[in-house]
Amino acid sequence: MIIWMSDYKKKKGQPMRKPKQGDLGFDIPVRVNADDPWYYDVAWARKTDPFTSHESAKKITPRIGTIDDAIYKALLEVGPHGATSDEIVEMTGLKYRSVTPRLKPMTRKGLVTGGKETRVGESGHKNLVWKAVV
Repeated sequence: MIIWMSDYKKKKGQPMRKPKQGDLGFDIPVRVNADDPWYYDVAWARKTDPFTSHESAKKITPRIGTIDDAIYKALLEVGPHGATSDEIVEMTGLKYRSVTPRLKPMTRKGLVTGGKETRVGESGHKNLVWKAVV
């Protein structure tokens, strides 16, 4: 279960304060560490992002595993040839804005590799080629 900071309500008549251990019913990580396995299975929004970005992150987080699976299976199908993000979108039927933010975390999780090879896409620009790690 994920509890979002925006769900933490201030008490009536009191200024908003940073929650302490136990306030939210779970322990707050002292420091977010990119080496923690759960770090890449949560959608993030920066503090400076508008509230709509935070709402979108909440909404997409439960679907991240499904998105990652679809991307990984598509890359397995194409084999060593790999695929650009445009090609992954075409193969999976996912939206571009759902595919591209997942590729870097999937690289960090060791599921895909990319960045060493490029291919010219539909736009005429070079696109990174992503490959499944088998």
